[in-house]
Amino acid sequence: MIRMIKRTIKGCGYVPGYGTHPGTPIIWYLTFLGFSINLVNGTLMMAIVSASLMLIIFGIPYLWSAHERAVDGEKDFIRGLTKEYK
Repeated sequence: MIRMIKRTIKGCGYVPGYGTHPGTPIIWYLTFLGFSINLVNGTLMMAIVSASLMLIIFGIPYLWSAHERAVDGEKDFIRGLTKEYK
């Protein structure tokens, strides 16, 4: 479980061979968009709930793909090490 969390955090940032996660600016934009639209048209509580829903809806696939990127990056790193010693 701890390894999975560490990989997910690693995948959200820069992964060698893969670069930065392409969904990071998108998730920030969608969260801000949900917050700001409801802040203008409603109350602060509606804005917080809307931002939370955006994070839940779009955050789960984002974190899933971040974990997959980290796992693939580790596999590529190990493959590169084994090719050097053959």
